[in-house]
Amino acid sequence: MPMMNKAEIERLAQQNMRLLKIPYEEAYQLVLDDLSDEMLPEQKELTEKAKQNLPRHYETSTKERKKAEKVRKVDTVKKGLLDLVLDALQDTVKITNILNELAADFEYSGESYTIKITRHRPKKTK
Repeated sequence: MPMMNKAEIERLAQQNMRLLKIPYEEAYQLVLDDLSDEMLPEQKELTEKAKQNLPRHYETSTKERKKAEKVRKVDTVKKGLLDLVLDALQDTVKITNILNELAADFEYSGESYTIKITRHRPKKTK
């Protein structure tokens, strides 16, 4: 119930009395009912009935969605750096796998290793 003082409630009741041409007691009760959060049993019943009759709006399509083809951009700087590192290591290690310009797996002394090239984003300046 919103905070209203007795004078405001009286003013609204007087206004309802004039507009609706009803007795003061009925107008006063109407204002109190309007300010109340309680629902009458009839209101509850009508609200439930209205909720049951509302259609659900779920949209489904029978068409299959097309997957957007993404073209992967090759980072030539990273590829050049990885090639440079692998050329330097080629005589001492056994390269087992190269993943694009991103990483390379190799073996050295019976152990497996991975080199990964990561480009960091520039720091934001304030």
